[in-house]
Amino acid sequence: MTMKRRGFRSDRREESLILDLRTTWVPTREAADRHIQILMECWANMPIDELGGRTPWEVGLTEEGRREVEAMLREQIIGRGPLLKEYLAQLEPLREPGRRYVEAYQKSGGLLNIFAERVTEADDDFWHQLVRERIEGVEFPDEEARARAWREIEGIWNETPSELFSNLTPAQVWAGGGGEETDLTWEFMERLREECGDRGYSSQGEMIRTCLLLLRTWQTIPQRALGGRTPAEVILEERDEI
Repeated sequence: MTMKRRGFRSDRREESLILDLRTTWVPTREAADRHIQILMECWANMPIDELGGRTPWEVGLTEEGRREVEAMLREQIIGRGPLLKEYLAQLEPLREPGRRYVEAYQKSGGLLNIFAERVTEADDDFWHQLVRERIEGVEFPDEEARARAWREIEGIWNETPSELFSNLTPAQVWAGGGGEETDLTWEFMERLREECGDRGYSSQGEMIRTCLLLLRTWQTIPQRALGGRTPAEVILEERDEI
């Protein structure tokens, strides 16, 4: 599937938001949609000159700030149709999380999850295990003790790598990426187009498996341009900083 998708990137020389139009190849519509979501989540964490060097996420925490972000998007995006609405939708929710990062279920999970299936709390065996073992059937002396137990398992869940998110923690998923993950995303998408775009596949399943194998191999190979680190290491480090 060859698609022209508009994606945001931050020009490192101008430190300004610009519209980036590239032709990319993706195996499924779901991967294309997640690609856009990844770029938007990264963009929300990148300082923008038009916002006084603040990130869209920081500015968008208030209603007035969100209107400012929307106004800037309307100036930057070509056209006023469905594309603008698509970008604005990716900014939800620009707000502080609760104790548990439940928003992780709605986030993209970043480049490492671009081919992953969408998940919900119902799919999260680890969370249900925590609730069964530490909440259900436990007799608490008072509501304060019960509330404390809930906070403890929420903290454990937030910081535990999950197979649902390609071994990212929910906290890392919720945080989103930044400039480095944006650059790595475009690097991988070019590699994907070159190595997988012109092949013949016997089924969609074979096509997705081939793309996933390429991603898992690429993300674990150290690169000189990354100071000897792997793409996966760079992505995780940036998300931890954010």
